[in-house]
Amino acid sequence: MSTQGSLERGLAGQYQLSPGEVIREAWGRVSGNKGTIWVAILIYLGVTFVVSLVLGLLLGTAPTPDPTEGVSGAATPMEQLQQLITTVLITPLWVGTVFLGVAIASDRPASPTSIFSWYGKTLQLFLTYILMAIMIFLGLLLLVLPGIYLAVAYQLALPLAADKDLGPWQALETSRKTITHKWFTFFGLWLIVALAVTASMLLLGIPLIWVLPACLIGLGIVYRDAIGAEPASLQRAAGN
Repeated sequence: MSTQGSLERGLAGQYQLSPGEVIREAWGRVSGNKGTIWVAILIYLGVTFVVSLVLGLLLGTAPTPDPTEGVSGAATPMEQLQQLITTVLITPLWVGTVFLGVAIASDRPASPTSIFSWYGKTLQLFLTYILMAIMIFLGLLLLVLPGIYLAVAYQLALPLAADKDLGPWQALETSRKTITHKWFTFFGLWLIVALAVTASMLLLGIPLIWVLPACLIGLGIVYRDAIGAEPASLQRAAGN
């Protein structure tokens, strides 16, 4: 049975989070929802490729191999511009895929095309993303460990910014304070995800058919239990 969290309880650390329970529930919800999630993933990848290709042609650069990595200091100025614009355009889509997982975890309807419905928050999400990247980079410069701490602690910042309509710094701090209560549990979950995806790639990527939907639903379960989505966000994920 799903348990809906709240922002107040999340900030106070008054939520339960068991990696075993998250994995078990997420895996159980893959059946019947795999197609919906994969349509959304393919839309996301398709838009990312087209945006990167068009910008590459316009700016005279190669298509960005992984725009989710953000702006690279090793890139040329035009490549940095391409990565920046691509990040602006795909971040709302990423947030939309996250809320598909939240909707499924909350036993609510989920429409793959709903990932387009978050573009009204583009500037808010982009500023949150940029501030998050800067803070993690600065943390990595400070003996690495602060950067690792922040990389985990900021995992819910973008969904929070969109769902709770928070400013960039408020979203980062809300995510950090919520996750810090159970930081090692979150770290363990992300490590399990990384290992599962890596193992799937070694098996020709075939297990990703099930693993990626399970990961997305798992993130939805975590958000549901730790924070709880606003009714308006769940309606948006349903395509309403």
